[in-house]
Amino acid sequence: MNKLIKYSLIGGGVLLFLIIAAIIAAPYLLNVDALKTWGEGQATAYLGREVTIEDASFSWSGPKVKLSGLSIAEAQGMGGDPFASVQSFDLKLRLVDLFRLRLSVEHIILSGPRITVLRKKNGRFNFDDILDRINQPTAVAELPYAALDPGAGGIKAPPIDLLVKEIRMESGEIFFSDASIPRLSKGITIEGIELTLRNLSLDKPVTISAALGIGGPSPDQSSNQSKDLQFDGTVGPVGEVILPGKIPFDLKLEVLPFELARISRIIGPLPVGLSGVVSASETVKGSISEGISFEMDGTLEKLNINGADNKPLVTDFTGSITQRGLVDLNNMNMTLEAFTLEAYQAVFEAAGSVRNLGATPLMDLTVKSNPIPLSGWEKVLPDLGPMVKLDGDLTFEGSVTGTVGKDLFAELAFRSKRFEMDRGPALMERSSSDVIVPPVGAAAQLEPIKAPPITVNGKITVDEGRFERITFTNLSAELSQRESLIRLEDLKLEAFSGRLSGSAWTDLGTLPLAYGTRMMMTGVQINDALTAVANMDGIVYGKASMDVSIEGKGTEFADIEKYLTGKGAVKAANGRLTTANLGGGAAKAAALLGLEGSGGETQFEDMNVSFTIAEGKVKVSNMRISTGEYSLKARGDIGLDKSLDMTSLMTLSREKSDQIPANRRRLFPSEPDGRVQIPLKIGGTVASPKIGLDTSAMDQAAKDEVKKEVKEKTEELKKKIGKDLEEKLKKLF
Repeated sequence: MNKLIKYSLIGGGVLLFLIIAAIIAAPYLLNVDALKTWGEGQATAYLGREVTIEDASFSWSGPKVKLSGLSIAEAQGMGGDPFASVQSFDLKLRLVDLFRLRLSVEHIILSGPRITVLRKKNGRFNFDDILDRINQPTAVAELPYAALDPGAGGIKAPPIDLLVKEIRMESGEIFFSDASIPRLSKGITIEGIELTLRNLSLDKPVTISAALGIGGPSPDQSSNQSKDLQFDGTVGPVGEVILPGKIPFDLKLEVLPFELARISRIIGPLPVGLSGVVSASETVKGSISEGISFEMDGTLEKLNINGADNKPLVTDFTGSITQRGLVDLNNMNMTLEAFTLEAYQAVFEAAGSVRNLGATPLMDLTVKSNPIPLSGWEKVLPDLGPMVKLDGDLTFEGSVTGTVGKDLFAELAFRSKRFEMDRGPALMERSSSDVIVPPVGAAAQLEPIKAPPITVNGKITVDEGRFERITFTNLSAELSQRESLIRLEDLKLEAFSGRLSGSAWTDLGTLPLAYGTRMMMTGVQINDALTAVANMDGIVYGKASMDVSIEGKGTEFADIEKYLTGKGAVKAANGRLTTANLGGGAAKAAALLGLEGSGGETQFEDMNVSFTIAEGKVKVSNMRISTGEYSLKARGDIGLDKSLDMTSLMTLSREKSDQIPANRRRLFPSEPDGRVQIPLKIGGTVASPKIGLDTSAMDQAAKDEVKKEVKEKTEELKKKIGKDLEEKLKKLF
């Protein structure tokens, strides 16, 4: 900002120098060649650059002064073209006003001014030598009136009023090149600069109008628009005592509809394809000392961004922005009275203040949004589709404080009446360890998600929701985000016909994604939970309470099997196992208890399970199942692949034990009160368990009896098969 002001003052000073010199010299202008030579010499001495004027003329019709072909040489080593040039400088006075002690300038016209701004790789500009020279103390040259008036003597100009009716710049041009930035090394041309100042005086506002174009219009531009920026307004009045900070102004800057596709033509090829139209308008009013109010609005229409491989990144995105506020330059503060950003279907609003402008600005804003529709964003952000599918709505409200890019902090409350989410293949890929070492021929290795430069705390509430197969209601949680780590504390929700509470976290900065949870569940329907979480429908029914703690990486089976760890406890009541009749299965396996199992399921009164998770298995340390006819104690492994490898001891009820013949009852261990115990092995899968006697836990007599029963059953089966085969052969022949 300081450099911009300095350069503006230099440009204005040069212009003012020419105006004052022309005004003072006009009444004495009899020897034009002498004035031309004197002017060249003084300007050359002042700037340290050769200044030339091709032609100078004077006419008393006005009177009028005209300079043509004014040129300032370029710095050494910066090229041979002039640093600055003006095709013509035209000054016309109103002679009649001089008799009223008023110096009136009808017009000052600069035609075809051109300035070349160059920056070398070492950071030096082509005007730095002029700045260095101006910053050094120099003696002020006296105006040689004798050279202007052959009659000599000179005339001291009396103090008179000044009025410049019009200052106009036509067809101006600025060329800028920066060798330290490859994309700007070839240069940018700002052309068609038009500037008009009207009614310059000390006691009236000055009217300003300006316009310019950047790099020329696009060859396929449908309109005849040749300007890209337009500037209008008033400055002043200045007053008899000039205090720059108190000079009022009322200005408006407009960015006329600008085709983004022109950017690559102006600065060279871009790494992405860019199209769309942007326009903006901003009004500033006030003074530096008393504050500056501003109002701004802008639109972006049909933004399209394509990657290097022409892959769409943004498609037909449309948005707008409006803001209103006040800037206090004395204290370098800004008050943002209103800010609205409309982006596709979302509307964001903010208000507050920004302190310490220009250095490390400190924000203190309140923010909020409309109920943002979550569906349809993949239409404008195609990469979102493969990542995630969203539906429902989301609203947020809160505050943002701190320094942008450094220690920004947000306190936000998120709310959704309905929130639905399904992971897409790209997000699942991030949840797989395959992304760490991709297979041959696959795309480049994915990088971890970089944490945004902001810390977030807040609350989340969702009335109704769904994450893939898991549906829930009345979710609430305390949200915290530090770098890539996101936590949900005091998490509460209703799911699986019960209530859940606990905490959860995920680290977006790891591949595959890391996560963990600690959850207490009460009144949960086991079948609903197993169906949603493990796709195990119709196996176990009943209400349960659970206390589960797990951590892992990735959501693909290979990663779950490798990384998932945890522990937990389950208590269930009045349920049933539909895939196994434990009592009947035990009786059939023993083939000697004389018990019959009814149906293909087990109904239980109570179930208690304690377990840990590691190495791809749920390691059951203690399982207890109670029914009316028996109780079961079991331990072993339930594989995450649904395999079973467990040993158990079934203790029959006294009534059931009494039904067993005494000669068979003695083959099995028993409790002191006579209840028979049957040792079992449970294999197969969760969906199709296989139950057999654990003969290693029986004495030799029981083992022999089992072998005998198995042999008898085998012979019986052979006879049955033979008889069936004989009957079928008779029918054939």
